[in-house]
Amino acid sequence: MKSVGLILLLILASGIGYWTIFSNNAAFDQAVPVRCIEVCRGPFVVSVNAAGRLISRKTESVKTLYAGMMQDQGFENGVYLSKGENIAVISLPEEIRKKKQTDLELAELDLDLVTEQRLHAEELFEAKAMAEREVNELKIKQRRQQAVVDNLRDELSEKSVLAPFSGLLAEKRFHNGDRINMGAELFTLIDTRAVVIEAKVHQFDLPKIHAGQRAILRSEIFRQSHEGKITEISTVMARQNTSGYGESYSSFFNVYIQIDSLAAEELRIGAAVEVEIVLEEKQNVIWIPLECVKIDGTIHNDSPRQFNHNPFMPYSISHRQRQNPLAHAENGSEEIRRSVFIYENGVAHQRAITTGMANENFIEVLSGLKEGELVVAVGNVEITAGTKLKML
Repeated sequence: MKSVGLILLLILASGIGYWTIFSNNAAFDQAVPVRCIEVCRGPFVVSVNAAGRLISRKTESVKTLYAGMMQDQGFENGVYLSKGENIAVISLPEEIRKKKQTDLELAELDLDLVTEQRLHAEELFEAKAMAEREVNELKIKQRRQQAVVDNLRDELSEKSVLAPFSGLLAEKRFHNGDRINMGAELFTLIDTRAVVIEAKVHQFDLPKIHAGQRAILRSEIFRQSHEGKITEISTVMARQNTSGYGESYSSFFNVYIQIDSLAAEELRIGAAVEVEIVLEEKQNVIWIPLECVKIDGTIHNDSPRQFNHNPFMPYSISHRQRQNPLAHAENGSEEIRRSVFIYENGVAHQRAITTGMANENFIEVLSGLKEGELVVAVGNVEITAGTKLKML
């Protein structure tokens, strides 16, 4: 009986232990995995992002006015040329040159003969033995023959290909010894003083943009980010918008940004550039990623015109129209509450916040958060207040 009792006691203890372990694992498995960020202070930039490209407003494709053989002077793509610098010489092929040389010798003999005839005719005219008309005909004949000689001499001379202005040699299309025809494109010359960034900006962002604003420029072709300054804003539409967010009737306009101090290897005309036009800069503020913010509330739309609402997306129509006092009259009013989930001791606590300006990725928090708190950034769509959490 004692043995049976001991066995039953062991079975009961094992069951209790197994149940305890299993229940703990189940409770752990029910916790939602989340990733959190620590609230901190720092500089915050409000900006408009746009897609741009590197262009030159003065680019010339240099063509040849002559046919012949190319004698390369050794300049390669990416080299800076001064105005008037000789980058190639064009000469006639040997077989053509020999024929032109023979033609020139014969033309010079004819010129000498016509010149002697004119001189003799002038002597006869002085002696009243020849009419003035005959003398003038010989003068005309001499001038025509002189033109034939000059043309042949010009064809036999070597022609220099000169840079029409100072700039960067690009797309060189010939090699030493190439045989080219008249009108062939030899190279492209880029005026580095006219290099700018052309960016397309949404029409709703245009009122916030003006000449002289600073822009941050990034690209894979740059060794580091560069700064630029807006110099011009186009008044003609660049393209019609075809994206969503209820902006079917909006357009994009070109904005031109001056950029200085580009190295030769960074000058790649047509390359894509990410443009960040700085609208406002704040120091020592609390900001968090947009994905941390939970949006609650409704929009009362009194207009038959439908539109998509995204309170934080800087490029959405709702974000722009909330800054417009006429927006409520056209699209109704909104009752939006913003909050975040705070991670405290493995439990989610919902906290209301007041927000300020937002950019593409982050939003300023005016009140509701303090430094050092952990805010749920990933996984907050699956939780509510009181949900158990586990850190990823």
